[in-house]
Amino acid sequence: MTFDKGLELCVGGKANEGLHWMLKSLELHADLSPDFRDLVATNLASWSRQVITLEAILPDDAQVMLTAFSPDSRWMATGNTDGQVNIWDRQSMQLKHALPRCEQNFVKALLFSPDSSSLFTVWGIDDTSRSPGGSSQWNVETGKRIRKFDESCGLNAAALSSNAALLATGDFLGNVRIWDTVDGKLLRTLKPGGRQFHGLDFAENGTEIVALAETGTGGQREGTMTRWDVKSGERLDEPIRRAGQFFTTTATPQGNSIVMFSSDSRIPVLDLETYTFDDSLYYSAEGAETGAFSPDGSLLAVAGLESSALSLFDSRSGTLLGHMHLGSRVRGPSLSSDGTWLLVGCRDSPAADAAHAASLQC
Repeated sequence: MTFDKGLELCVGGKANEGLHWMLKSLELHADLSPDFRDLVATNLASWSRQVITLEAILPDDAQVMLTAFSPDSRWMATGNTDGQVNIWDRQSMQLKHALPRCEQNFVKALLFSPDSSSLFTVWGIDDTSRSPGGSSQWNVETGKRIRKFDESCGLNAAALSSNAALLATGDFLGNVRIWDTVDGKLLRTLKPGGRQFHGLDFAENGTEIVALAETGTGGQREGTMTRWDVKSGERLDEPIRRAGQFFTTTATPQGNSIVMFSSDSRIPVLDLETYTFDDSLYYSAEGAETGAFSPDGSLLAVAGLESSALSLFDSRSGTLLGHMHLGSRVRGPSLSSDGTWLLVGCRDSPAADAAHAASLQC
């Protein structure tokens, strides 16, 4: 029956398609009993709460890797594989600024300041022999560059402290640099030695920096989390290791834990107080490549590893709140300040052979 097909799709995480087939069952079987119609109506009401609806498409000429909402939700930023960063007006969904492109580099980080007036961008590529990347601060209203920071090759990770006073950048040679965002000066370089960083996060109100490095190849890959004191540059404890292929990290807004995205179906959370992992909260059958918290920390958006799956979790309970297949591989999700809007990067448009970013209503 069409209802059974719809229910199977909903249980399998494809609520959008499942609801379509449930509605179809009412059309095709209008002569069935009131009990059946009540069953369909109950399931429609229940599963519709897990639907994330597409509201707008922001076109792009290359694969959109990253997205970001400003804290006041007035602006959105997207970055692609051609080194192009665009700033969009959230209300009109129109392009505000196309920032100067960084040739031969991917956009690796998009970080808004807490007051939404500045955007920090980081460019890099997984090859230190190619053209330099770099990091810059931009005025969001004017689209003008305020200052440049790191212009090293192979930048791959970045983090901004909660008060935007410090910027951290990590590269493929294993260097982590801490920058003063007021005058653009380099404050400190951490050299743990020969490690490729895939994630950087500030913790404890900007007094600590936590870095994810991946080592090994093939089935012997391992993620290593290391924590330093920002002021002294001293390592605070022994690195903690976990087997698997890791891609990036995101810290809770409170800075007390860090989520690690990897090929593992169980998404590990590192508690920074106990320095132990919790695997019980979030699950993604195919693994997860990227994710982001809502500013209040109540929601976590997760992009699947190789598919078009986008999931939204209650971060406190781990409950799956919504699930959507966009028909294109999704990357770099971000959430608005009130948690009601999602922005994701997509490789291909559902309607044409073109990359885009998608704005969704949660």
